[in-house]
Amino acid sequence: MIRNRLFALSAFTAILTLIIPIAASAQNEAGSVQRVDRLIIPVGSQSRDRPHAQLPHRGMTANGVLNAYGEPLTRIPAVGEPPIGRWEYAEFVVYFENDRVLHAVVPFRKDPSLSE
Repeated sequence: MIRNRLFALSAFTAILTLIIPIAASAQNEAGSVQRVDRLIIPVGSQSRDRPHAQLPHRGMTANGVLNAYGEPLTRIPAVGEPPIGRWEYAEFVVYFENDRVLHAVVPFRKDPSLSE
């Protein structure tokens, strides 16, 4: 099931990669050409400035995560079928299916020294 979701996400990303340049060269109602900048963040570089923390591993129980990492900052209740919930810690987020870890990620945080 996870493999199918990952394939669908990869296919969706590939389609967007093809569509964005086409949309970027589209003309608006006034006839002028619009330009769109692309921001590419290579996988794994999101947390380059932080040491790689040991994240909870897939299949770990919710109680195991609590024992190893303590109480999360926020608990987002599970929704959907199967029920997927998440716990947000200061440096990472843990996704659960029922009471088992599905995935743990380090979210992207924009570098505050970069101006917009």
